Amino acid sequence: MTEEAAVTEAKLSPRMRDGLVVCGLIVLTLLAYAGTFRNGFVDYDDPDYVYSNPIVAQGLTLEGLRYAWTTFDVGNWIPLTWLSYELDVQMFGPRPAGFHATSILLHTLNAVLFYFWLRLATGALGRSAIAAALFAVHPLHVESVAWIAERKDVLSTFWLLAALLLFRWYTVSPRLGRYLAFLLAYACGLLSKSMLVTLPVLLLLANYWPLLRTRWNCGGDGDARVRSVKTLLLEQAAPLALAVLCSLITIWAQSSVGAMIDLEEHSFPQRLAHAAQACGWYLQKTFVPTELGVCYLYANNVQSLAIQALNLAVLAAIAAWVVFNARRRPWLLFGFGWFFISLLPVIGLIQVGAQAYADRYSYVPHLGLLVAIVWQLHDWLCRVRYGKVIGVVTTVAALGMLTGLTVRQVTVWRNTTTLFEHLLELDPRNWLAHSKLSAESYRAGHKDDAERHASKALELNPQFSPALNDLGLLRIEQGKLDEAAKLFEAALLLNPSDRRAVFNRARVARLQGDFPVAERLYSQMKQLKPESLATRVELAQVYIAQNRYREALPELMAAIELSPRDPELRSHAAMVLAELGLGRTAIDQLKVAIQLAPGEPGLHDNLGLLLQAQGNPQAALESFQRARQLNPDDPLARERIPALRSQLGLPEE
Repeated sequence: MTEEAAVTEAKLSPRMRDGLVVCGLIVLTLLAYAGTFRNGFVDYDDPDYVYSNPIVAQGLTLEGLRYAWTTFDVGNWIPLTWLSYELDVQMFGPRPAGFHATSILLHTLNAVLFYFWLRLATGALGRSAIAAALFAVHPLHVESVAWIAERKDVLSTFWLLAALLLFRWYTVSPRLGRYLAFLLAYACGLLSKSMLVTLPVLLLLANYWPLLRTRWNCGGDGDARVRSVKTLLLEQAAPLALAVLCSLITIWAQSSVGAMIDLEEHSFPQRLAHAAQACGWYLQKTFVPTELGVCYLYANNVQSLAIQALNLAVLAAIAAWVVFNARRRPWLLFGFGWFFISLLPVIGLIQVGAQAYADRYSYVPHLGLLVAIVWQLHDWLCRVRYGKVIGVVTTVAALGMLTGLTVRQVTVWRNTTTLFEHLLELDPRNWLAHSKLSAESYRAGHKDDAERHASKALELNPQFSPALNDLGLLRIEQGKLDEAAKLFEAALLLNPSDRRAVFNRARVARLQGDFPVAERLYSQMKQLKPESLATRVELAQVYIAQNRYREALPELMAAIELSPRDPELRSHAAMVLAELGLGRTAIDQLKVAIQLAPGEPGLHDNLGLLLQAQGNPQAALESFQRARQLNPDDPLARERIPALRSQLGLPEE
């Protein structure tokens, strides 16, 4: 590895050295992730977080602020992440490039902050720069950066690194204001993603090394940095309280969407074995980051007892090596301790979701593991001849290889099809991939492919609710409403709170004319997802079909609040208002609709009808004439214009 002496010989000032490192990190990160700007959204949480979320689509609003702090959507409580999406919409609009730009910016800042924290805490410029560069371009981090829905990783880590820097600032000169600044940054991290709940324990490791605040490794009690164990523990009392509170809220949020897996399904011994397997997987992929996919299904990654025993033996050997070298090589205790402890919330002891492990879960753990790797390699190379040359060659080769793999992995995230076709190449039995490709084929109009993938997903996992929904939508398309209803009911038996199944079953009931069932299910859907625009619109259609206009109107007005720039919604509301005898209000709604879509002849026709009903033939004639200008074959305009001209005493055209 390169070391600080080489930089010192260049006679650069500390500020210039830092500037060169920062520029290098920025260039390297942009080189690795430039392809992300060509990527779009993917149909894997992106709809819920961004492009199908009507609250986020409005940008920063009071309603959006309330939503961010109160919603458990997608099983998370992440107010700052929601606000970051709303800010992106406010600044860049709903296009994916804006969201990608923000995620890349945050990842770049994380690499820079990681460098500064290491350099300030250890004084080792070269090793700090190498660790930060490896973090910037490691392929395991592509999922956290290129996946818009995983913004919470890069945002929470930004606040984590800010908290680490502020904590070091506090340790230099302990003051209440500095401690409160650290607490605020940590709270912001928890409000971005709850995985940071382990930070209080991680800071105890950092106090041992590299902050050197314990008597065991910093030269004795006379060192001004040394603090008693009691003081170190008391410092973590407040962050621990924040972590416990956030953990309870997160468990509540995950439980509210049925994401928690019961012990009855996975016993505790099974979870322990899987935890060892997961740790081994993350270590392996750190050194061999190939064949990376978006979802490694738990059921498809169960290892034999022999492999599980080998995992435990390897982990035990690493632990023994780390403990044996804790005094002489404290970076091992810090690095591996950070790695394993920060993984605890996501290695399956509390199983959430169907994944066995995930690339994104390595993002924070790698902060420690990369430190252990870089510092230990430096320690070894210092003992061999030509160690510095070997270190430079190794570093350049590693960064080049990792950057190339990252560039390639970024292309996997180009769109939904590329993402899940790649996953099927890695795991042909992955039912999630088949389900997502079914939905994507359905949207593209490739109904045969959609049915093939949905059927395969159900063959692999008959209890996979999304595939039941996919196949049900195809049955609606084919006019087989009874079959569709059975498929959606099967999904609801698996999870009565499955919002997609509730909505789809309600739609079938509406199409079948079973309005009581449709009304009940749409009302349930309103409770599950109050901000669902489609639910409001379709429930209004149920009421309108029964001439229950007074009940339809509030649903349409709520829909307009969710999507104020939708002219069709305002047109529907105008027709309902007219049925209720509120003609003037109806006209006002249509005028707004016409402002939003002045080239839509149907809106001018509707306005003409309302104006004619209100006894204003001149204005009605002008509306119909405008409709005919936009569409010379408009039948309603051709029918009404002669009668209105006659009524007004105007000659025939």
